Amino acid sequence: MPTLAAPRARAGWWTVAGIAVVVAAYAALAWDRRWIADDGLIVVRCVRELLAGHGPVYSPFERAEPATSTLWMWLVAAIAWPTGADVARLAVALGGALAVGGVALALAATARLHRAAGHAGALVPIGGLIVLGVPPFWDYATSGLETGLALAWIGAAWWLLVGLRVGAARPRLTAVVLGLGQ
Repeated sequence: MPTLAAPRARAGWWTVAGIAVVVAAYAALAWDRRWIADDGLIVVRCVRELLAGHGPVYSPFERAEPATSTLWMWLVAAIAWPTGADVARLAVALGGALAVGGVALALAATARLHRAAGHAGALVPIGGLIVLGVPPFWDYATSGLETGLALAWIGAAWWLLVGLRVGAARPRLTAVVLGLGQ
């Protein structure tokens, strides 16, 4: 005789499969439209100057920081320094990976919230389909700008806020992550 756990587990697998399809489609669309914006090249130049020992500037001996996101510039530099990766390619790939990860985290957090509220049926990631249907989401995921970092932050913030709601509280970590959005 089937138990209630079997249909619930099956619904969970359908939910995971739906999220996986949306995330994989977003990754494919973002990678297919990869590029680097002119402002992304400004960040790349700032990172190269930083790695050369001139500080976070556009040109040596000029003390102006033109980067639009300090955290993004330092994150790209922190990964480029030990790996020796080409900064422009790294900014494109890292932005895409963070964007895809952020969408996956946000969808998983939403599923977590619904499960905690007692919903047993399969969930369809309609919100994720919006990301698939709007081409600027694909384009700017890999633009070399901080868009991927912003999507990762949104996904992480949502995951942590849901954790506070469902009883998996990490208030200090949540405060730190939310504070990064300043």
